[in-house]
Amino acid sequence: MTRSPLLAALLALVPLVVLAFPLARVLNPPPVIQVEPEKKKASFIRADVIIRSAHPFKKVTINEVTFSGEEEEKQISIDPKSSVLVSVEWPEGTPETALLIEIFADGQDLKTHTIWGMGSAVEELNFEWNLTE
Repeated sequence: MTRSPLLAALLALVPLVVLAFPLARVLNPPPVIQVEPEKKKASFIRADVIIRSAHPFKKVTINEVTFSGEEEEKQISIDPKSSVLVSVEWPEGTPETALLIEIFADGQDLKTHTIWGMGSAVEELNFEWNLTE
């Protein structure tokens, strides 16, 4: 006994119908709604910081951005309306030494400061920034 041609055609079409729904989703995806990224507050400015030390340091932290002993240069964001907090740690046994911090902020003059210490040091730096708004 043979199958009916109508039943054979329907059985062949069932897999195609099942595959049609995922294929329709792939070929016609829902529209993508783009959200504008949050912009940094206008009060922050980008700055390049270079650190130079007479003796190797363990760690330097500038406004919660940490430099390890091998790093000497990083990019950070600075709020020109607030002070810059700097903490430095030198290895045990390091004599009194200096740490030079150079800050190249966008559109600003070079700002430098030297921190002296033995073991560790913490300083709050207040710079005058020329803000044009």
